[in-house]
Amino acid sequence: MLQQLHGVSMYSHDEHHTSANYCWSDRESRENSFSRSRSSSVSSIDRDTKEAVTTLQFGESFGRKSDAQPAPCLWVGTSLGVVLLLPLSLPTEEEERMEEPVTMGPGGSVLMLKGSVLRIAFLDLAGAIVLGPHEVWRDPNGPEDPDRLRRRKLINFSPASSQDGCADGHLTVVCSERQAKVLLMPSQSCLFVHNITESSFVLRADVVSVCNSVCLACFCANGHVMTLSLPSLRPLMDVNYLPLTDMRIARTFCFTNGGQALYLSSPTEEMLGELFTPIETPEVQNRSFLKVFFGGNSQNFDREELFGEAAAGKASRSLAQHIPGQVGMEGMKVAASGVVGDLARARIALDERGQRLGELEERTALMMNSADTFSKHAHELMLKCKDKKWAANTLVWGPGLEADVVLPARFFFIQAVDGSGRNLTTSPGEKTFEVKITSTTEQFARIWIQVLDRQDGSFLARYRMYSSYTDLHIHVLLEGENVAKSPFILPGPVYHEGCDCPQASGPVWESSMRCPASFPQIERDLAVYPRVDPERNAREILQRFGQRQSLCHYTVKDNKVYIKTMGEHVGFRIFMDALLLSLTRKVRVPDVEFFVNLGDWPLEKRQLSDRLHPIFSWCGSNQTWDIVMPTYDLTEVSLDMMSVQSNTGRPWADKNFTAFWRGRDSRKERLELVKLSRAHPDMVDAAFTNFFFFKHDEDLYGPLVKHVSFFDFFKYKYQINVDGTVAAYRLPYLLAGDSVVLKQDSGYYEHFYNELKPWTHYIPVRADLGDLLEKIQWARDNDEEARKIGVAGQQFARNQLMGESIFCYYYKLFEKYAELQVSEPTVRSGMTLVEQPNDDLFPCSCQRTTVKDEL
Repeated sequence: MLQQLHGVSMYSHDEHHTSANYCWSDRESRENSFSRSRSSSVSSIDRDTKEAVTTLQFGESFGRKSDAQPAPCLWVGTSLGVVLLLPLSLPTEEEERMEEPVTMGPGGSVLMLKGSVLRIAFLDLAGAIVLGPHEVWRDPNGPEDPDRLRRRKLINFSPASSQDGCADGHLTVVCSERQAKVLLMPSQSCLFVHNITESSFVLRADVVSVCNSVCLACFCANGHVMTLSLPSLRPLMDVNYLPLTDMRIARTFCFTNGGQALYLSSPTEEMLGELFTPIETPEVQNRSFLKVFFGGNSQNFDREELFGEAAAGKASRSLAQHIPGQVGMEGMKVAASGVVGDLARARIALDERGQRLGELEERTALMMNSADTFSKHAHELMLKCKDKKWAANTLVWGPGLEADVVLPARFFFIQAVDGSGRNLTTSPGEKTFEVKITSTTEQFARIWIQVLDRQDGSFLARYRMYSSYTDLHIHVLLEGENVAKSPFILPGPVYHEGCDCPQASGPVWESSMRCPASFPQIERDLAVYPRVDPERNAREILQRFGQRQSLCHYTVKDNKVYIKTMGEHVGFRIFMDALLLSLTRKVRVPDVEFFVNLGDWPLEKRQLSDRLHPIFSWCGSNQTWDIVMPTYDLTEVSLDMMSVQSNTGRPWADKNFTAFWRGRDSRKERLELVKLSRAHPDMVDAAFTNFFFFKHDEDLYGPLVKHVSFFDFFKYKYQINVDGTVAAYRLPYLLAGDSVVLKQDSGYYEHFYNELKPWTHYIPVRADLGDLLEKIQWARDNDEEARKIGVAGQQFARNQLMGESIFCYYYKLFEKYAELQVSEPTVRSGMTLVEQPNDDLFPCSCQRTTVKDEL
């Protein structure tokens, strides 16, 4: 029957390879094959090794993801690290088991590991070992007991039935030569992965119970004994205990419950007067070795057979035969004394060899110290030359090097380049570069400067001017020396953010800001409104929305801003006021009249009507026609878009691989997310920091947790973005960090959403979060692909969502909207002037010449 199972399992395995189209390289085959004598005599065998079954495990499990109840299954591990799961069909009656065949359903691979699969075990959902039913063995040739009914009795361990213990699912622990994984059944999702060793390989692995807890114990070829916690696979112990001096240790080493291990130190072990010795099968048993002990003669035994190289590393085809130990004990003592003498001589030889190895090790250590000293001196010389090469090859660019680009915080970029001209991809150090800004007319320039290390070989230098200057000299220094084309000279005047000195020509300003010719979202939004009538809008929008919504009615006339507010909650007008005042200080804005929605939800419903009214909102939706603007978040705290870039947390490989979210209860899906986190804390870390909308459910979804610094979000690889009342305005910052975003499908959108591409800039998740766990598992299993998506999202945020892009978007929106107006904008009754802030401390003298706009 075992041959039939073996044949079926290998057939299923071949079928699996055919359907999955696996293609193994020679290197992968060598890494994953198990012919582990590691000697040159078997190198040719390693090269020709084919896949073979290395471990079998019977148990009640879920043969398919859709199975509701566990059933008998056969788990198969192979030498190439493939794990197969094959459902079995067993006869229901015990009397039929010796007559009816065991059938096997179609199966397939569950997962793949590095190296040959060594051990498969099961845990229940509480983490306890699940021991399958087994039978007590009885000697079939033993004497009959007439008072005892001979029948096969099934013995069960706790839990009372393995099926009872696994009815809701179970955990499967799989360990290979280099890796361990824990799977959740029946979903077959991989919960935990741990690379046990890279420099060696595991010889023996067992799931054992130690000190009332369950762990995975491993014995490695380098002699280390390691334990990992279950199911989280956290390293608990790593002890260099037993160097692998004899392959017999590898073949016989085993772990037991209670923290004990056992191995055979010689081919024969004496215990309680009984002897066990290997006997080759199916050939005739060779008793010449045993006669030495029990026959009484003094014939020498073959020590090469016992201790020599001939048998080292070869798999044993032998069985253990039991011989009563009370026969021929005198002969055994004589032979044992000879063995002891030979072992003593061998031990002396080993000691001498050890001394010579020790002397060699000391000489090697001296040579290494000498080489280390030489390396340090060479490194110091290299750094001196390297600094000079860096100074010549460093790249510096960005809008902050242009005098006409006026921003709340100007910025530019520094890219570190090595001596061969290649861009560095890791940080050379936070303090590598220094930036100094001076003016020839001011001894002390009132300028705040900060250099941010983006941890990828590049730096973001930002500075804020509190006064205007006739010129600026920007020095980018490495070890006190100018790099690239430093100093960069900005001919004056160079105006600061508070200076009211607009560029009269819109095209000239757009050119200096390097604004794009168009924005697709603006074209989509304005396509609904072929013409705009300010007179009609002033009457009808007030009638439709003025009593129930919070609105601002703006008119920009002669580059001055006028406003009238409607509704109760109009505090957010400060963000729009600040944006309009900042923009009109930089460029002359076309005369334009429009309404801004200060609430969260967009207002103008999508419906067939000739009464559509253009309303500007910070958020759009698939059910409305509102014209979308960049959010007040981006315009008001644009400095934070820069800060995020230098606070992206740990390197990718060191980040926590749990998906992370914090926020308030502003949407039902957020409640479901917190519930999901409680059910799967190993995959999702989500919690509320505030209750407002669902206070009556606080007992169900609480307790509240402390607020987490936004920069600490990026300790985690996976960032979950879930809508709040509308679109979650945190998305730009999540994209700018060094994590990958799992974005919920949403009917709401910001001004840039349509330019994002799923699976390029973020990982999409269904609106109901039903596939969130699946997407997290995909990211875990495809770490490099997830990393690429995160980097692409980060580059999008860096290129499309910085300050100059936001001002370009607003100007282009007002410009295109003004072109649709069929009448002149008017300063309406009740409007008040929004005045520019006074800057008495650092007054600005505008020296721009008026240029007539030919366009």
